Amino acid sequence: MKPESPATGLFVAVVDDDDIYRERISHFLDGQGKCRVFQADGSVTLIEVLDKHPIDCIVLDYNLGNENGLSIGEMIKNKYSDPPPIVMLTGEGKERIVVKAFHCGFSDYVSKRNLNLDELADAITGAVRRKSSDRAEREERNRLARFSSVDGMTGLHTHSFIMERAEELATSARHGGAPYGLVIIRVDKLESIGAMYGHVIRDRALRAFAIRLKGAIRETDICGQYAERGFLYLIDRDLRPASVIKVCERLSGDLSFEVNFDKASFKLAPRIGAALFPLDGTTVDQLLAAGESALERAQSIGARFALASPPPPDAAGAVQPMSAGADLVAVASAGPGQLIANRLKDRRCEPRQRCLKRGQIVLRGIQSVFDCTIRDISSRGARLRVDEYFVPPEQFDLLIVESGVKKFVGLRWRVGNDIGVQFLE
Repeated sequence: MKPESPATGLFVAVVDDDDIYRERISHFLDGQGKCRVFQADGSVTLIEVLDKHPIDCIVLDYNLGNENGLSIGEMIKNKYSDPPPIVMLTGEGKERIVVKAFHCGFSDYVSKRNLNLDELADAITGAVRRKSSDRAEREERNRLARFSSVDGMTGLHTHSFIMERAEELATSARHGGAPYGLVIIRVDKLESIGAMYGHVIRDRALRAFAIRLKGAIRETDICGQYAERGFLYLIDRDLRPASVIKVCERLSGDLSFEVNFDKASFKLAPRIGAALFPLDGTTVDQLLAAGESALERAQSIGARFALASPPPPDAAGAVQPMSAGADLVAVASAGPGQLIANRLKDRRCEPRQRCLKRGQIVLRGIQSVFDCTIRDISSRGARLRVDEYFVPPEQFDLLIVESGVKKFVGLRWRVGNDIGVQFLE
């Protein structure tokens, strides 16, 4: 069965220095009058075609003898303000060439080895469709930009609007109004995406993240652009630390997702830092600094989010529990005389000796055993790491396999897969 041509009415430029390949591709694309094809054997004739005709898509060979398809693509991008999408043909079969093509802004690629005309047709129509969609998005962003409160890139509030709103909340809070909180949300590893795939894919990833964020918040919530790769989410209700933690947990889950752009696929995830008035500051600048510090701390310990300050004790003196994604997880129901301390305080206690010893967490009563690695140890306690995240009880037995020593321990903190324990016997 003869494969179908791309959509009717497309103007396509086919650039290849191999006459046989160029003619074959042109004959297929020009079949049945559905697509008008213009041929070029290099950059000079391609520029002539682009200057004379409204080309919808360029099919460009990677190896043009004395010329390189990537350099031609770069030249076209610099010469024209709105160049047509480019589908690269390559017979090299090297992944690094494909990565370079995406980095230069090419829309897609097709292998010349055993050339599949169906795949080429799909690549052309897909490239044209995406270009059309990008133009519609750009027009919509320009329309939204006329409204001062909406950022054209993300569809969320602008940086100026979100900062003005934060100042209003701060002023109200200082004069006896309701407290508020700031949640800084950063797209994790966005720079590495840009370095590998180029700014076009990076911007598309940022937009996809913003769309996801917009769907994750309530219509009455205030969220907008904070930095080049970050957003600011204002909370003006239910400022209990436990509630803020739930918000951060929900955002951490909702904003972790996989995206697929052309043949580039990767996972996006947030890094979150939260700060509350007046616990972490009384001005916007103070809260932003505290939120940035919490975000950096979350990144340093491999957590998705952190609060600037640990939750305060409740009326009974117990510490409110935090998620494992935050900086600290404290025991919520401490027995009499049991010391509840956070991870930072543990660092200031007796220095621990670094080690890598095999251990086992033995749960009394239910006869369950979990393997762990003892990362460091002192006369007072130890730091353990488990392979899979789980919630340990307040007390359990720790078996040091190498020596056969078993110690009764109490839980002091938990951060992700790391657990701090205190020796009780």
